[in-house]
Amino acid sequence: MAIGWVKWCSERRHYGFILSEQGEEVFVHQTAIREADWPLRDGDEVIFTVRETPKGLQAADVIRIADADGARFRAIYGQDRVPHLGGAPGLAPTRDVGSGEDSVG
Repeated sequence: MAIGWVKWCSERRHYGFILSEQGEEVFVHQTAIREADWPLRDGDEVIFTVRETPKGLQAADVIRIADADGARFRAIYGQDRVPHLGGAPGLAPTRDVGSGEDSVG
């Protein structure tokens, strides 16, 4: 599974793009997103599977793990990140979507 952030997603057009941790833009269609997580919002953090297609990289099995502000995940799980995905309560890495840089915050 890969981690990334929603670069943009159109509820009207039913697709968008995810920016992966590696800086790759990955196409995502509504049908690849878990129903409870639709619609995705710009900046949401997601986990997903990447598939190579003739048209380029495409996301599958997309699950939102945090809203752009992280509030939804904290409300459900009582912490900022899933520990096995690189964070611990109170010392969660924050990521600058534009640069892919991690910092502790």
